[in-house]
Amino acid sequence: MDSRLEIPALPASHARALQMLGGEQTDIGDLAEVVEGDAGLSGSVLRAANSAASAPVSRITSIHLAIPRIGLRVTREIVLGTVANRAFQRLVDAGMDVEETWSHQLMVAMLCHGEARRRALSVELAESAYILGLLHDVGRLSMASQEPLRYRRVMQLVERQMEPLQAERMIFGLTHAEWGGEVARAWDMDPRLAEAIESHHDAVQEEDAQLAQTLHSARRITQNLGIGDGTRRAPVEVPARTEEDEATLALLGGAEGLFAQLEWYRGAMTLAAA
Repeated sequence: MDSRLEIPALPASHARALQMLGGEQTDIGDLAEVVEGDAGLSGSVLRAANSAASAPVSRITSIHLAIPRIGLRVTREIVLGTVANRAFQRLVDAGMDVEETWSHQLMVAMLCHGEARRRALSVELAESAYILGLLHDVGRLSMASQEPLRYRRVMQLVERQMEPLQAERMIFGLTHAEWGGEVARAWDMDPRLAEAIESHHDAVQEEDAQLAQTLHSARRITQNLGIGDGTRRAPVEVPARTEEDEATLALLGGAEGLFAQLEWYRGAMTLAAA
């Protein structure tokens, strides 16, 4: 492990939110209390509740009213996205495409949830799949935030056609997938999520865990839709979508509906500000 990298520290409210949302059940009252105590979290939830898509009759100023307005699942997703965005800054200094980075994280998260639904996984696994999709690149976000100048060297190597993982190992001594597994375990995330984060660039085998397969499919569809990961754009030649991919997209309103959801989430979380 690179001795200069440290496990990212989270504000107490964000750590509590992450732990709460990673559990089997989320109590609405407890979640509202955490959100109310943090200006960034409450701002994101209120923006979502007062957006045109939520069609409020009158402006909502209470978190206890906002959560029922947008629903517990969407609230969870917005809180998770806001926690992730606030944890990782200075991505621009690292030479990353910030807008594309967060578009990638959100798109993979939404597709992970859709894949879980298509595969008829449990509600718990479907919610875990969303968390996995949103945080699967937590290692890269951590590297770039902590050591932006060093990660810029990674980006320079990638521009010269070196594979990102190879460039990361050359500069940091490990890949973002390996470091992401360390971060996930230190944040006390579900061991299944940590394992899937650590192995998300490995070839997926038929016997692999359901979450790993779900993430692999979601990343493939995201690439097919033309969204890169912030280090390099999706290639011109992308894998063709399978019948299963099309079924997953249909559950999410098709590609057009998915991109509309992406813009809505980005607006609520103001993700381009990182």
